[in-house]
Amino acid sequence: MAGRPTFVKSEDTRILEHKLQETPEGSTCTYEDLSKSIGRDVRVHAMGSLRSALNSLERGGLVFACIANEGYVRLDPQGIVKSTGSGLTRAQRAARKHRRRLETVDISRLDGETRREMMNKSAQLGAVELFSSKRASQKIAALPDTSRSAGRISMQATLDLMGGSNASAAKDTQGVEG
Repeated sequence: MAGRPTFVKSEDTRILEHKLQETPEGSTCTYEDLSKSIGRDVRVHAMGSLRSALNSLERGGLVFACIANEGYVRLDPQGIVKSTGSGLTRAQRAARKHRRRLETVDISRLDGETRREMMNKSAQLGAVELFSSKRASQKIAALPDTSRSAGRISMQATLDLMGGSNASAAKDTQGVEG
């Protein structure tokens, strides 16, 4: 009987994870230090192990950012927040690209099921594009502290802010500007 596969961390992954764990917040663990810890160039022979170590540590609450040609810096809470901005920008660009691709489709040539699928995807991409825009960020930032609980804004408050709980939400996804 075949069960779920069991994965065992490689020795390189364990060593790299330990080396990165020792790095204080705001400090950099260089590729040279990482390479010395496993006895070979991590950039050539152990990128998979390094990626596994970084992913494992992130799941445990330690987040690192790559510094090109140098190594990885361990982020403090402020650094983690600042590092997510580029992810929003990438998400918005990807959503815009794929929404525009869907706009090229001749709807009259689609059967009913595919038309519904297209409309669903278009709406989802429009929502991602809308919610990742600078305008949305400004609206969310302007919310009073009473709209926040433990530093977080509820999903419903965000939807209400963006017009998600009324019919105008569909119009807001048309011609989203970032």
